[in-house]
Amino acid sequence: MFKCNSWVNTVFVFKLGLFFSAIALSANAADDGPEVGEPIYQLVDSNYINLAGGQINYSLNDLSIGHGALALTHHISINASDALNWDAVFPGYKEKYQGAIRRTEYSRETVPDWPWGLRENYEVTTVTDDIGTTQFEVNDSGQFEAMKNKNVTLKIVGSNFELTREDGTVVIFKRTSPNPSVLTPEYNARGYMTQIKYTNGHTITIHREAGADSIGSIGSTPIKSVTSNNGLQLKYIYDRHSRPLEASKRSSTNRPSMPADSNNWSYYHPSKIIALNNAVETCPILGNTCETQHEWPEVNYHWPDGMPRAFYIGSSLFSVTDATGRVTEFHHKALSPNGDIEDVTDGEATFPRIVRIKSNTGEEVGYKYKNTFALIPSGMSVWYAPTEQGVIIKALKNGRSTSYNVGTLMHLYGRPGTGDMQAFGGAYKSINSVRTKTTSTSPFGKKFTVPYLIESWNKKVHLSQDIINKVERIEDKLNQTTTEYHYDTYGRLVGVDGVNSQTIAYQYRYNGQCSSYKTCNKPTAISDRYGYGSTGRYTFYTYHNQSGQVQSIKNPKNRSGLIAEIKNIYQQYYATYINSAGVLANANEPIWLLSSSSTCKNSNMLNGNCSSNDKVTTTYEYGTGGAGNNLFLLGTTLTTQGEPTVRRTCFKYDKYGNQIEISQPKSNISSCNIGREYE
Repeated sequence: MFKCNSWVNTVFVFKLGLFFSAIALSANAADDGPEVGEPIYQLVDSNYINLAGGQINYSLNDLSIGHGALALTHHISINASDALNWDAVFPGYKEKYQGAIRRTEYSRETVPDWPWGLRENYEVTTVTDDIGTTQFEVNDSGQFEAMKNKNVTLKIVGSNFELTREDGTVVIFKRTSPNPSVLTPEYNARGYMTQIKYTNGHTITIHREAGADSIGSIGSTPIKSVTSNNGLQLKYIYDRHSRPLEASKRSSTNRPSMPADSNNWSYYHPSKIIALNNAVETCPILGNTCETQHEWPEVNYHWPDGMPRAFYIGSSLFSVTDATGRVTEFHHKALSPNGDIEDVTDGEATFPRIVRIKSNTGEEVGYKYKNTFALIPSGMSVWYAPTEQGVIIKALKNGRSTSYNVGTLMHLYGRPGTGDMQAFGGAYKSINSVRTKTTSTSPFGKKFTVPYLIESWNKKVHLSQDIINKVERIEDKLNQTTTEYHYDTYGRLVGVDGVNSQTIAYQYRYNGQCSSYKTCNKPTAISDRYGYGSTGRYTFYTYHNQSGQVQSIKNPKNRSGLIAEIKNIYQQYYATYINSAGVLANANEPIWLLSSSSTCKNSNMLNGNCSSNDKVTTTYEYGTGGAGNNLFLLGTTLTTQGEPTVRRTCFKYDKYGNQIEISQPKSNISSCNIGREYE
């Protein structure tokens, strides 16, 4: 079993406190720009309940290798109340790299009291990548248009789909649907995720078993490896088997139509994933073997035999063992759709629910559920119909019980119309309630549901009730203040105002027309705090066009008339690692990294020069030579114009990407490239 270091063995630890610390960057040596103060809010409480829908929402970071922004990480998430999630495109937990494009039902509308009934489904193109899901419609111009965030785009480019996120990251999907001559709302888009390209050139590639790109599929073969162009790899291993249900479940008649198909389940769901540094060694990109000379971190997944039917009979356990040997357990139980939800009789069409989660820290949360029903008018009569199965009603954590009342989304008998849903929680120092609104719009069948009021123990968050669903204001219960948020036509935050006696404000400025997503959604100027009746002082930003990273920062003039300005220079670097042919070689594609950063010690900067010849420059080293190199920051060298002193700080890493040594700036090291090979 691999045990990763939870500490850093710093042999020469030294923290250099500089008055010009604005140019000091982390060991990632990257600057993607200032943090825009968009409001952050949560819908998931401390019991892992998403109060907008009443479902369990649990994310587990289970594997990582590398360092900082150039690390390769893995996580799984469960966003339903069971880990099976049978109705999903890819049943089971949400795998970070199992991205897909497909046509799905977005909403439906029913008028049940018509003589023959009327029901219409509204379908959209749903894109799932490594960070979330975006829905697209086809507009009147025959183009994909995001329903919520207009700064996200989707295009057909040759044999691929290209999703561009608002930060400029491009996600590539192999297109397995036909190429339409004209894009219409009826187009059945299908594809699977193959690459994630960040703006600085850092690229993650997903490798599948052959046959994934058959027409109509969405990546119907399993992932075999995930690799990065700085020499890191996640190797997926599958323990394919045909083991039957455990003996105690074989005689059950619950859900006989649900297959006990271990062979198929184990084909698509890995038993483990191994994280390797290809600068040291590699495993086959495809295939199902990974014989290594070194010890590498791995995560193991444990499903019961006879999946998926096992989850519909009695109690079942899905567990995850991470690289440190810690176990996360998801305990399931098959529940009844009728009467007493806990009282299951043989032959029922049961459904699974998570009844207990035990985290890898030992924390446990238990859950209870109920079935809900509604009175539905139909002509001259009313009938009693089930609406939801297994709705959360209680969670128990650390001896503290939290009750939930998740309202059922009401049926809409015509349009336009609205329906409200409210979920009450109350976990300790957590979310108390979430109000959501469902609005019908044109065409018939299209509805959207958004949260518009989130109340927690310390604040109220008010959101717009349109599909964009931006935060409009936040009321702080503790200090009795209200903050309002304002946006431009592109949905970018342009102002933050305090609505109370202690008024403050921020202002953000952007380039007008968006010509490059690498830069256009990043602010070109941000004001400091100021009260009404005064004028804000702005800090100005420019960006490196090729990578989207900050190229310059110009601060407001201080009382001495000096303007602190920072200039950054970027350079392309190639990682060196063992490729799929087993040869140590440079990567095919480079990564833009910060090579130097400069400012003036006590004067103003003009055209990159300091008026008093007192430029302070920090250069960044990533290693040279023929040995394996993941482009982790190896050192920084600080020099001041006119001064002979050179301050060099070196960083050393182990093969897993843990930073294990930091040298003192006065340690007389001539080059941080010396001894950079992994131990």
